[in-house]
Amino acid sequence: VRLKVKIMTTDVILHGQARKKILKGVNLVADAVKMSLGPEGGAALIHRSFNRGARLTNDGVTIAKCIEPKDEFINLVTTVFKEAASRTGERAGDGTTTTIVIAQKLINDAFSNIKDNDKTEIQLRGMENEKGTQFLKKHILSEIPKIKEEIKKISKKIKSQEELKKIANVALNDNLEVAKIVADMVWKTGENGFITLGDAFQGKLETSIIEGARFPMKIAAPRFLNNPDRYEMIAEDCPVIVTNYGIDSLRDFADFWNSVKQNKLIIFAPSFSDEVLVQMVKLIAPRPLPNGGIVPSGIQIFPVKIPSLRTEQIDDLAIFVDAAFIDKNTGKKLKDIKDYDLGFLEKLTVKSVEDREDAELLGGKGVNSDKVKDRIKTLKEQITKTKLPEHKAILEKRIASLASSGGMIKVGAATDAEALPLKHKIEDAIYASQNAMKYGYVEGGGLTLKKIAEKFYKDDLLIRDALSAPYNQIQENYGSELKIEKDIIDPARVVELEVEHAFSVAANMIVCKAIIAEFNDRDNQEGNKEIAKALMTYTRFWAKREGLITEGKMEAEQEQLERHERLMAKEND
Repeated sequence: VRLKVKIMTTDVILHGQARKKILKGVNLVADAVKMSLGPEGGAALIHRSFNRGARLTNDGVTIAKCIEPKDEFINLVTTVFKEAASRTGERAGDGTTTTIVIAQKLINDAFSNIKDNDKTEIQLRGMENEKGTQFLKKHILSEIPKIKEEIKKISKKIKSQEELKKIANVALNDNLEVAKIVADMVWKTGENGFITLGDAFQGKLETSIIEGARFPMKIAAPRFLNNPDRYEMIAEDCPVIVTNYGIDSLRDFADFWNSVKQNKLIIFAPSFSDEVLVQMVKLIAPRPLPNGGIVPSGIQIFPVKIPSLRTEQIDDLAIFVDAAFIDKNTGKKLKDIKDYDLGFLEKLTVKSVEDREDAELLGGKGVNSDKVKDRIKTLKEQITKTKLPEHKAILEKRIASLASSGGMIKVGAATDAEALPLKHKIEDAIYASQNAMKYGYVEGGGLTLKKIAEKFYKDDLLIRDALSAPYNQIQENYGSELKIEKDIIDPARVVELEVEHAFSVAANMIVCKAIIAEFNDRDNQEGNKEIAKALMTYTRFWAKREGLITEGKMEAEQEQLERHERLMAKEND
């Protein structure tokens, strides 16, 4: 099958033209997102492709991700702006909208003072003389640690479940009923615990505490992310293999795959070669049909890398899931694995985002047989006997991994369109509440940053106005003067990251003097038709090939059966 390659070209715009595109891209995202800020924030109606229907949401992250302008230059700007801003949500669970509002104000104020006929100099209110954009970038970045330090000084520790409920309520846009459930679960599991989400019956929220464990792990390859919006790989009710062998050859993989004969499997191993991962992808990929359709393979494989685990930690993991530890030091081979060597997990969640490389394991089979409790008891006894601080630290780390408290919140709504945004909101509320328990909280509603701006940046109007932007936007969305109540509090960590990421993306956008975008010289419709035609030919070819192979196998089996019958008849004679 031959497929013509699309011809791609690039175009470049410089200085004033580039700045105009940057402003358009930044304002396009920010204006759509910032209207959702505060108690009177609005919602956006989003069309989703591939017949997934529409979604009505006031979640700033979701709104931002859906914006993809036709103009390639503007689209490039929005992509960079959204990625930088979404880091706040990934690391803290909330604050993306505020990050975008602060960054927009910084960029607009800086660009409004750049002279059209001057390519390098910028004149800002409250700053001495004319300075270049590089000076401005350094100035903005230099203020980040000062502001973060001040936030830490004024933050307060969480002392009650009621304070946690206030944190969750802000993240949930004033949904007290759900905020109470989230706060209760976070309070029970603690700051080092973890909470996962599941599906419940329509319109219901259910909670349960499940024995959990947490280990440092990584997803073997991005292809296995089955929840890409949250950069997660999730496996539920799944058999488990635990080994310290690297799965580096197809023979190693074939040895145990043909031996265990499972359609669903989690594999914990230090490494996986590219050829093994490709083979796994082929196994889980849908199968083509002769009529051009596809059918799911029915196979699910979840490869998880555990390169940083010591041998004894891998043994702890095997104990938790009640699996036989396939240890290369004992001589047991991968081909010797049988069904009874497999463990079991109710749920595995492996996150692949910054600051979260730990895997969360819930409901390991070993918990039910008290094996985990016995292992923790043994480790505690070893701590009392050892005198070396480094050995104690290792033992304490192993206990912390096995003794993590896990919880599950099952989310249900009248429709799937309502359930998905609610899940995202609850997830944000959980992360925000956990961060508040770890790092404390500050006044919410933009008040903390506004007070810092008025106290330290009276003469620096660029920084002062940027820090005050979230508070001003909340007031604008409300339509009149809104008094921020004491109940409105934010996690200190979220506010720190809002400033860090907003200042960082703005500083880098300000010094941008060129945009290079890639364009497709051919008509999209023509290209799509060619691709569709090629894929159909390819699918039919392989379907026919599979049919011929199957037919050949059947003929060979029939011939063998007839030969066997002739031999039996000869013996009888």
